[in-house]
Amino acid sequence: MNSKNIAKGGLFTAAGFIFLYLSSFMPTNKLAFLILSSVIIPITLLTCNLKTAILVYSATSLLSLIIPNKVICIVYIFLFGIYGIVKYFAEKINNNVIEFIIKFTFFNISLGICYFIYSTLFMDLTNSKLPIYILLAGAEIGFGLYDFILTGFISYFLNKFNIFTKNK
Repeated sequence: MNSKNIAKGGLFTAAGFIFLYLSSFMPTNKLAFLILSSVIIPITLLTCNLKTAILVYSATSLLSLIIPNKVICIVYIFLFGIYGIVKYFAEKINNNVIEFIIKFTFFNISLGICYFIYSTLFMDLTNSKLPIYILLAGAEIGFGLYDFILTGFISYFLNKFNIFTKNK
């Protein structure tokens, strides 16, 4: 790993942690800051390489453990943080159906892990007024929208800031 990737990795880790920290303390826009923290991994993949992206994800995940809001920590580690890497490998397949299956399987497994960890360690989450199938359908739609927006952001980043990508 060269010094340029190390420096960029440090900056990306700091940015990801700042977004997570803001997500845990801001009274509104928690999800927006959580999503912004997840965008850091695809940017790292575009400007550095996979190894640096994995290190940024790992370092940001470890740093997230000091954030008092453990929901943010759990959701970042098991869903938003690692999704950029999962998306990278899924989209290398170049088959939309298989990509869709991989992405939504990952999402459902991650959502289940987050639910299990949070409900086991912190509190029971089954007191919702909505039926579980409505909640899951909403989560699936939200994830599809998130993936669509993330893809759009990556495309925009590649077109607008192509001087920063590793291929230049």
